[in-house]
Amino acid sequence: MLFARVPLIRVPLVGPAGLLVAIVTGIILLIVLFEWLRGVPIVMDNQLVHLESYNQFLKWLHDKGVDFTKWGRGKAKTAEHLWREIQKGETKLLDNPARRLVESVVIIVRQGDHILVETEQRMTDGRVRERNWPPSEKLQVGETYLDAARRGLCEELGVTAEQIKFDFDSYHVIETVKDSVSYPDLLAQYHLHVIEAEIQSLPAQRFTTDEPSALQPEKTKTHYWDWLTPTSELLKFI
Repeated sequence: MLFARVPLIRVPLVGPAGLLVAIVTGIILLIVLFEWLRGVPIVMDNQLVHLESYNQFLKWLHDKGVDFTKWGRGKAKTAEHLWREIQKGETKLLDNPARRLVESVVIIVRQGDHILVETEQRMTDGRVRERNWPPSEKLQVGETYLDAARRGLCEELGVTAEQIKFDFDSYHVIETVKDSVSYPDLLAQYHLHVIEAEIQSLPAQRFTTDEPSALQPEKTKTHYWDWLTPTSELLKFI
């Protein structure tokens, strides 16, 4: 119940003095109510959504007012891609408001005052996705953030686990909710593990790496990397 029961204060309105007392009492009650309302947290429902099929998934999106028909164009991924993320445990769905929950690890790799940033990705179908983001990877079912970090670095940069050295003193966690570029109209709630790492034998200048698709090995994703001064958005990770 939003409003608590407040004892009734009866003030005899006799003359100007009574009117003044009534006004002061009303102001005090308004102040108390305002302060109480300020302390009421506005929370999101963290109940997980469990869907048995792809058709149920599409119906859930439709019922939540998410226009997934425009997905798969430009920077946006397809509904099929999100469904695969859900099946692999990389993404979960939450209600009220509708949003996807993503647990990822962000790896900060330094070169002097610069950090390693993936500027864009190019797909075999010609699509280009701007990234401007450090190396990162979603956690899969049963993975720790270190497992995901090693897997992502090895897959995207083509390095071996032996070439990676993590700085555990740099580890911290960031929580954020924002609009999604990959899936427009569907909010994204991120639980981000952040850690710094040293990686041997990386090129000192901008470079590219190729990553074959796990589902379709004949298709390749090309990653474009550069050493950049951190932007204001990236400074929060450092």
